[in-house]
Amino acid sequence: MPPSSSPLESSSQPSTSDELTDRMVGEFRMIRRLGKGGMAEVYLAEQTSLQRNVAVKVLRQRSGDDAAQTLKRFKTEAMAAAGLSHPNIVQVYVVGEDQGIHFIAQEYVQGYNLREYLQRKGPPDTQLAMHIIRQVAAALQAAAAAGIVHRDIKPENIMLTRRGEVKVADFGLAQLSLGGERLNLTQTGMTMGTPLYMSPEQVSGQKLDHRSDLYSLGVSCYHLLSGQPPFRGETAVMVAMKHLNDVPAPLSEARPDLPPALCTLIHQLLAKNPEDRPENAQQVLRELKRITQERASEPVVASLQFSVPKMPVGAVAPRVAVTESPDAKLRPAVSQTVQAVLSHADRGVKSQVMPLVLAMVLAATAAAAVGWVTRPGNPLRGAPTASS
Repeated sequence: MPPSSSPLESSSQPSTSDELTDRMVGEFRMIRRLGKGGMAEVYLAEQTSLQRNVAVKVLRQRSGDDAAQTLKRFKTEAMAAAGLSHPNIVQVYVVGEDQGIHFIAQEYVQGYNLREYLQRKGPPDTQLAMHIIRQVAAALQAAAAAGIVHRDIKPENIMLTRRGEVKVADFGLAQLSLGGERLNLTQTGMTMGTPLYMSPEQVSGQKLDHRSDLYSLGVSCYHLLSGQPPFRGETAVMVAMKHLNDVPAPLSEARPDLPPALCTLIHQLLAKNPEDRPENAQQVLRELKRITQERASEPVVASLQFSVPKMPVGAVAPRVAVTESPDAKLRPAVSQTVQAVLSHADRGVKSQVMPLVLAMVLAATAAAAVGWVTRPGNPLRGAPTASS
């Protein structure tokens, strides 16, 4: 496992002229660079006042017409993330500016992002996958309750900590709704986000709400469970068009081991029409809970089933000898004695003591006999089998 992970997608390193290692930015001593995105660079830093490690996101210096717009978006991210306090969302500590350097100091998450995890370990089993999906959905529920649309839910922005926690990072493209008025810092009709995980309405530049994040969650879940996104193409435009027009291959084909209800939920999240998706993340959480409860009862049901081999047509099934269990002969005696005690419940206590003691002795004898006959053999004994 790498020593650190960045809430931003890793890419080429910035030039040495932009290097801030060993410099102080406000009360933060920059230790080393973790990565960069299109808008900012992320450093591991020490918050000297509290002597703790944090991740400091520094706005990259820009010039030209888009500089003011970039600064607005950077501040928007700060407003979005700083207003959220949830265990599944990367926590923002400080938003500030020092000597012309705009920065956001946030929780330092040690571990992998989801894309790195998939590259190293591949798709997880059902239990772990549902654990991840549940926590991302909880983060989206908290964001939606605060009037925030993330707009860039993807594996790179889903962090997995060493303690098994899941945290959603990077609200850099967030769309806010403040005081009932929607705040959108992008141009009309301009699409923002990552094409592999964009919702159809995001691709076409339409108005977005929290259900757009649910679609991106569905794409990320499909990737998590199958090992690849539902739509791929040689160019971003090709992928975007598939989000608008194509239907993903059934998830059950790639993962026949998954519960059918889970596959159904993922495909509901991937519905082209927002009205056909779950109403909100809370509904997703309820469905995940129902699937979990159903799975919890499966082992009990499975233990009561028998595997019957298929017989050729016209063949006669062989007779199976039924052997009486070791304790079968002891049951009638125990049962009769207990029944005798219960049938004379109206007698005095002294007259019932001896039959009751006898019943207890017989029951203990039966249990001991069964335990002796059915005890497992010592796995360390016996001749070793020859390896092929």
